[in-house]
Amino acid sequence: MTVNNLKDLRKILEKKIEDSLEKEVTNTIRDVMLENIEETVYDTYEPFQYDRRHEKEGLSDPSNIGGVIVNGELQVFNATAGNSYISNNGNYSISQNTGQYLAPIIEYGQGYDFSSENGDKGYEKPRPFVENTREELKQTKEHVKALKRGLKNRGINVE
Repeated sequence: MTVNNLKDLRKILEKKIEDSLEKEVTNTIRDVMLENIEETVYDTYEPFQYDRRHEKEGLSDPSNIGGVIVNGELQVFNATAGNSYISNNGNYSISQNTGQYLAPIIEYGQGYDFSSENGDKGYEKPRPFVENTREELKQTKEHVKALKRGLKNRGINVE
């Protein structure tokens, strides 16, 4: 490939970086987030008022986790929406969290449409899977390794 000027080089590099962010980096962050959802959310308690959806339209459904580039920055999100119904021993009631994003509710432990009498159930406490994902990435640098892999896949070798 021949590049005629710095402006063209910049465009080419930006495109390859964005492609790497959207693919390799998003996939890596998704994998780390899924591990943290399992440990921070699902392993902390067993619900009694609803049935977990897990990877079937639930918080750990990989299709609910995506990334978008905004002003050259990757933003990864979990777009899982609240269940339409709450189940309690086979009895269903309509959830007021229908259509709301679950990530902030679970992350901070606030905004549930049901609560226990004394507020001591596991779901009413913060389960910071997003923050834990961030911290793990800071320590392991897996997202940086993924970016380098992505760039290498696109013909750019970085150290």
